[in-house]
Amino acid sequence: MKAIKITADEIALLRKVAATREARADKLVADHGHGVRPSWVSAEIAAHGSSAENFSRAADEMQAEVIRAVASAEVLGPIAAAACHNVCLTLLHETINTTKEN
Repeated sequence: MKAIKITADEIALLRKVAATREARADKLVADHGHGVRPSWVSAEIAAHGSSAENFSRAADEMQAEVIRAVASAEVLGPIAAAACHNVCLTLLHETINTTKEN
């Protein structure tokens, strides 16, 4: 399995896909209602909801890894921390700078 380097674009893409899946589920509910409906509709709603949760969870895990990399950067330095946590160095620097400003 190929490791994906964590970038801001990657996290944003996962959140966008999660929102799209959730919107598809919402559209099916709007089109077919909450009452009696074909079984395939219920299956699609469940599949889109589950997929949205998985993509959202993956984005959250990536964001948490960025936060762990920021903490490691204090000890290891930013380059080593980015490499250890598979985080894009640019994203790590942006996060560190944002954290310092707050």
